[in-house]
Amino acid sequence: MGNTCWVTKWCFGVVMYLGLSLQICAQFENIPITPYALGGSTVAASLGSESVLHNPAGLLGMKEHQIEMGYADSFSSVQSGWVSMGKRILKNTVINMSFPVTMVQHDATVENGFGQAEVTGGFQDMQAAAIVSVASEVKPGVTLGLNAKYETHQIETQQSAGFALDAGIQCHNDFMRLGVVAQNIGGITKTWSTGRRETVPMTLGLGAQAFLPFGLTVLGDVRLTENTRIIGLGVLGALNGYLTLFGGLADVGVRNTLRMGVALDLSGFTLKYAMSLHDELGVSHRVGLCFTTI
Repeated sequence: MGNTCWVTKWCFGVVMYLGLSLQICAQFENIPITPYALGGSTVAASLGSESVLHNPAGLLGMKEHQIEMGYADSFSSVQSGWVSMGKRILKNTVINMSFPVTMVQHDATVENGFGQAEVTGGFQDMQAAAIVSVASEVKPGVTLGLNAKYETHQIETQQSAGFALDAGIQCHNDFMRLGVVAQNIGGITKTWSTGRRETVPMTLGLGAQAFLPFGLTVLGDVRLTENTRIIGLGVLGALNGYLTLFGGLADVGVRNTLRMGVALDLSGFTLKYAMSLHDELGVSHRVGLCFTTI
């Protein structure tokens, strides 16, 4: 009975992913609900499947089995979604597969006789990836994680693809957790169908979280990509065994985008919601669903 229930959940997850992938696209790391609500400050967090796109070492926070699904509507023209399926194979090891998809709808324009842009149609800018991950606690308090990624990108009729690796480590005790991650190690090179080659640089992330009294946790991250530095701050509070509230500030010192969210644990599945408040772009919403078995 237990095995049949688990197979049913996996099938449901695959169907949900196929349905989302027909209509969805944005940056992959902005798709998981909890990291988004925390302002992206999750390099040191252990969130199970939601950690894949931030630090694969955080996968060890997964229960026995886990299916995570999410959908994002980002400022109307950008939509995204993902499904992630993982399993604990040993007491200290977790494997996971993730399939994020992001899509941007663009207008095709031409210049009319008055020198103005006239919309003649539209085209899609779609990115998708297949990610296989593993995380293992190599010794008490030290966890290593690895992602192997295949990414595709299609703009109208032009396509590109490439492989990349992520590696992360987390160290923790009863009071705090530290994390380091290298994403797109050595850079990822995508070759377009036109023959043009595009290189995506490596990103280095450093993060810390501290466990405070009354169920509060504070987090802070910095991500470095070539000459770009992104800082995120977050806080979460567990009100009881069922309800958790999140808050965060993304792009600190640049845009200072406020984010917030909530997770409701209903014994076996969790409903998640996150939103961001942007001064110019408005409100962005994300909803997710997670199935777990202990």
